[in-house]
Amino acid sequence: MARNWFRKPEAIFVTTLVLALVVIIGCGGGEATPAPAPTPTSVPIRVEPTSTPTLAPVPPAFKTLTPPPTQAAPVPVPTPTLAPKAGVPAVNRVRYAIASPENETNRSWQGTRQPYVQYAPMVDNLIGIDPYTAQAVPELATSWETSSDGSVWTFHLRKGVQFHNNWGEFTAKDVKYNVERLCRPDTRLSTCVYLAGAVVEKKRVVPIDQIVEIVDDYTVNVTFHDAKGKPRAFGWGDFVWSTNSNELAMESSAHFGAKGIDGLDKDGIQGTGPYKYKERKLGQSIILEKKPEKDWKSRDPDFPEFEIPWIPEDAARYAALLAGEIHVTDLPLDLQADARGKKYLPLYSQYTSRNVFLLFGGMHFSSDPKSKAAFDPKQPMNDVRVRKAMNMAINREEMQEFLYPGISEIMYVGNYHPAQPGWDPAWPERYKTAYKFNPEGAKQLLREAGYGPDNPIKLKAMSYASPGEAETPQIMEAVCTLYWAKVGIQCELVDMDSGTAVQKWVARDTINWVWVNLIGFFPQEYWLTVAYTSASFIHHYEDDKVDAYVKTLEGIGDPKTRDDLFREVGNYFFDNYIEAPLFWFRQAYIADPKIIADWIFPGNAQATQYLYLLKAVKK
Repeated sequence: MARNWFRKPEAIFVTTLVLALVVIIGCGGGEATPAPAPTPTSVPIRVEPTSTPTLAPVPPAFKTLTPPPTQAAPVPVPTPTLAPKAGVPAVNRVRYAIASPENETNRSWQGTRQPYVQYAPMVDNLIGIDPYTAQAVPELATSWETSSDGSVWTFHLRKGVQFHNNWGEFTAKDVKYNVERLCRPDTRLSTCVYLAGAVVEKKRVVPIDQIVEIVDDYTVNVTFHDAKGKPRAFGWGDFVWSTNSNELAMESSAHFGAKGIDGLDKDGIQGTGPYKYKERKLGQSIILEKKPEKDWKSRDPDFPEFEIPWIPEDAARYAALLAGEIHVTDLPLDLQADARGKKYLPLYSQYTSRNVFLLFGGMHFSSDPKSKAAFDPKQPMNDVRVRKAMNMAINREEMQEFLYPGISEIMYVGNYHPAQPGWDPAWPERYKTAYKFNPEGAKQLLREAGYGPDNPIKLKAMSYASPGEAETPQIMEAVCTLYWAKVGIQCELVDMDSGTAVQKWVARDTINWVWVNLIGFFPQEYWLTVAYTSASFIHHYEDDKVDAYVKTLEGIGDPKTRDDLFREVGNYFFDNYIEAPLFWFRQAYIADPKIIADWIFPGNAQATQYLYLLKAVKK
């Protein structure tokens, strides 16, 4: 059964858009005239706050993610912080509520990236993400370098870093253990394939001893491999080993060696982060506490304790915030606006490093046997004209004004940004004729493809939300009801949890399905590999050409060659309307201003990694 946002008394987003369209048409204006698409920029720009009551206030300026360090990058201006008053926090335990951890477990290998919301405050990575610049910086590794062929990454480890609860010093043996953890037979984590190759007869192609070489206590070599087990150039290891991913966050090998899985279940993860495990209340929350010893990084959280309660319903989280039962949470856009109107504090990521686009399922064009078996020749989205029409039916400028005013940029190809390799400066101009709102053009394309009132396209839309992504059901409903319905595409909204959605992706059970994809800033090769190849787990689109592109990328270490190939792939996606790109935007949370003064987090890494920067109102 689909959510009916129109019946929610607090829902304003979809109904506001409907009213806006009615006013425009009623005034004799015909189709809405979209505002010009903003040109993405990598330097801070000034955006005046909107005067729309339901959306104000918004931050007066935003920053797009800066180019990688190999390019000339401007120095970002940190968001001003409020100087807390001297004294103690207004509460001892701050409560940060999310919809669900997806998997309530201390066994981090049995989660996916979303459950790392509960682990991130306790752990550190070899490579960190600076909260102010969003760039990769040394963390548990002081430096690193790669071999001439790009397959071996050598890490020089920080000395003297201690694990929680006296579980000893972090050394190279912990790096090896965490690769083993990642690659356990019962793992649900995706990154192991880049280190140990594919699974053959229930075993990885490459054994751990051939992946990790311990040179000494503070030096370790790690070799990346392709699916068949051959060493390969790996240009985005800084993502794999950083807080961007978190799958290779460092946990104590000594604790697991002494206590095993039962001890992990009882004691929790033993990491090196500013917070440590206190207890887990199954079905309710996880509770962390500030570690008593001095932090190796001099992180000194304002709040002595941190609780992350699970509150699945958006309205229930909002009610808990209003009642003072929780202090920070993510909310869908309508409730964010209502909270701002009640003077609750919006907290925005430093950069527009979150992105949202629509994925079209069931396009199994690859010669891979499983892809061929899943192919359905009757699916309308197999036709590029249908996919183009679905894109042209969406008024992105109108959606942007209501969704993310002043904190977003139009996206032209899914996961492509001017700060990433492969960007094509021609896309913003080409967008005006290829993608921009043109409902009459969309109807004509559908007629050419054989669809109309007597033969409408019928789709199903996944309506679900993961932690930090509360607005995805509303975005999906808005596209279905306000845009696709107007050109004759019938779209049935189907409620499901994100775990069910993942199961459908893995099983290639997405014929005639569409869904919203809301993610962070991923390296291009990673996203291409996990989302567009026949060896991926999402399986929404797969063909032999994309498989060949990714295979070629595996053997290329030269940045210029990789940049050119990424651009070629991006244009292939642009020209074939493989998905419906929407926006880059700043991640947002809502806080109780009586408890929270400010929060600095970059946006391109797990937000809870930066809970130590949550500033308390003190008394």
